[in-house]
Amino acid sequence: TSVTFFAYYLGALWNGAWLSADMSRVTCDSAQMIEACAYFAGLVVRDRVAATVADLEAAFGDASAERAFLTGGLATYATPGAQNVAAVAEGLRARGLPLAYAPLPAFKTFGAPHYYIGNGIVTGARHPDEGWAYVKWAASTPNWAITRGQPPARVDLFDAWAARAYEGIGDRVRLEVYRDSLRHPLRLDPLFHVPAAERVQMVDLIQVGLDRMWRGDAPAQVLRELKGQLQPLVPRELPG
Repeated sequence: TSVTFFAYYLGALWNGAWLSADMSRVTCDSAQMIEACAYFAGLVVRDRVAATVADLEAAFGDASAERAFLTGGLATYATPGAQNVAAVAEGLRARGLPLAYAPLPAFKTFGAPHYYIGNGIVTGARHPDEGWAYVKWAASTPNWAITRGQPPARVDLFDAWAARAYEGIGDRVRLEVYRDSLRHPLRLDPLFHVPAAERVQMVDLIQVGLDRMWRGDAPAQVLRELKGQLQPLVPRELPG
């Protein structure tokens, strides 16, 4: 699973967060965050049921979990994004691979982490009214999701999207679970709303910390050290 999951969704699954709700304090050393990271570190270090990039490279000479899964090297694959879901669907449809779908477990709390790529209007656009009309149209039909290969954010658009995305293989996918997950979205960690320049630096530091945990360093110690590294990057003033 990518650092995106650990940075933006992990905390909510344990009722924790990297940042406080007012986005002023780093809270990654809370009991909830320590428990969450210890759980995932245990999958890697203790149980040996989750592979790191280094594990993949050592076993297959390739860091791609997707390729390892589609060629039979991995038993399970937690897709990090909708584009990866589309690749697995194509493997089923075009290559007839013996794959099945399953939802992730519901950890401490329940919620479905959906990460969407949306539309927007750049500052200073020459035709903002027309652009906004297009954005609203794209959000009101399944066509945007179909062309992107990503699931729609609305339940009422799901069936039309799924009919295209899983054409011919819908009976091999638990689409009802996928559809119902849209009714229970997981909140994003406040870290996601930090301005991009600082957020990128923070996520890079989190990746380094995760790599340490995957190598066996104690999650509690890593998270306490990360707090000191992340706090100076929290903007003193947030954009309005």
